[in-house]
Amino acid sequence: MEMEGSVLVDDDERTRCSDARRPVHPDSAYRRRLGGRTLHTLAHSQWSRTRMLVAMCDAALAKTIHMLASDPNPLVRAYAIAHNHATREQVNTAMSDTNAQVVKQAARKCDDPQLLAKAATHKSREVRMVVASNPHTPQDTLHALIRDADMWVRIRAARNPTLTLDMRMILAEDEEPWVRITNAEETNDPRILAIAARDSDADVALAAANNEHTDPSDLTLLSMHGDERVRRRAASHERTPEETALALTYDKDATVRAVAGAHKNTPVWRKKELAQGDNESIVLNMLAHSTDTPRDVIHILVGRGNKQARVALLDMCRRR
Repeated sequence: MEMEGSVLVDDDERTRCSDARRPVHPDSAYRRRLGGRTLHTLAHSQWSRTRMLVAMCDAALAKTIHMLASDPNPLVRAYAIAHNHATREQVNTAMSDTNAQVVKQAARKCDDPQLLAKAATHKSREVRMVVASNPHTPQDTLHALIRDADMWVRIRAARNPTLTLDMRMILAEDEEPWVRITNAEETNDPRILAIAARDSDADVALAAANNEHTDPSDLTLLSMHGDERVRRRAASHERTPEETALALTYDKDATVRAVAGAHKNTPVWRKKELAQGDNESIVLNMLAHSTDTPRDVIHILVGRGNKQARVALLDMCRRR
């Protein structure tokens, strides 16, 4: 049996007369592990889905990808450009493609500032999103993208690691909370996080509380937030100062008290008070589970019948 292009041709005369030309199943190139030469043959298929799946295969040869990069079907071209064998020249050529999907895939790999600047004005939101997150996008283009009319473009721009402080300051005042949340999640500048910690939206403040670079003074501010999710995260933050952790152990929310009680900066005397006087199981269990809880506090919890404390005490004895 011989394969010619997109059809299978049997040498047997009877088969040739009855069912000589039948299309290759479009999923065969994807579902089976085929060699590069076989994939190159399948790349000549009349079925665009077969050619597309060939372009998705890692085993496809470089010559196969180079051929599919100029395929008449835009999805085939898009997957070919996304392939590792696509050359820089092909990627740059694809940046001027008439199809947005092809341009989007090319923009992910493009490192040409001029081509990226041109793509930043593309009518497709998806293309602008990719350009906004590309670290090779020039600074003046990013300045325009952080003011894009589409929220998702600004969100992707906020994830770009090359953003300057001035750009992040602009995003910190964005009208959309999701943009401000992403900006607070991606920055490592305490000045941006200080703005986020004072944001009127609780989710933005929560993003600041989740960031490892948030200043201890801002964590103290977040510990007094009206949303218990923010206080819980402030109570568990590694940089939360002792006086803030101590104050949070008196919080009305049991989870906040539990997290603060287990914090490494909470004084031992307060851990003992919680072990003796708090009746919430979550508070007692987190004290028992914490590696920062002293042995004498564990003994207090065991005396109150806490099962988690018994397990923790046994683990301590085994490690000795």
